[in-house]
Amino acid sequence: MNRDPDSDLTRSHVVLAKGTLVAHYRILEKIGAGGMGEVYLGEDTKLGRKVAMKFLPSHLVSDEEIRTRFVREARTLAKLNHPNVVSVYEVSEFNGRPYYVMELVEGESLRHYAHEKPLPTDLIIEYAIQICQGL
Repeated sequence: MNRDPDSDLTRSHVVLAKGTLVAHYRILEKIGAGGMGEVYLGEDTKLGRKVAMKFLPSHLVSDEEIRTRFVREARTLAKLNHPNVVSVYEVSEFNGRPYYVMELVEGESLRHYAHEKPLPTDLIIEYAIQICQGL
């Protein structure tokens, strides 16, 4: 695939502000970020449900290897069907920026619990078992 890196970089810097429409999904707010993605709370305007939308960070868009890995991650998740793994609904691009849409799982992250008071051992074991089952 031939790409003009300058045009991709320009297009990928589109701000994903509240109300931005990405296909039939409306951005509601940014809910997280990490090394390989920025996650937004979105609304599926066709089905009337909230979703999580993961976008490749703008500064990584021009790296073809990372783009490929990002899409492969979405495809791998989409093949899985397990209660401890989110469902992927769609993978696409918005202004040259890869993204995928997945099931929104509400609640606290493990990171939240890591900064709270120590968890009881039996709860740690229960969470570890659920994580391993998902893996």
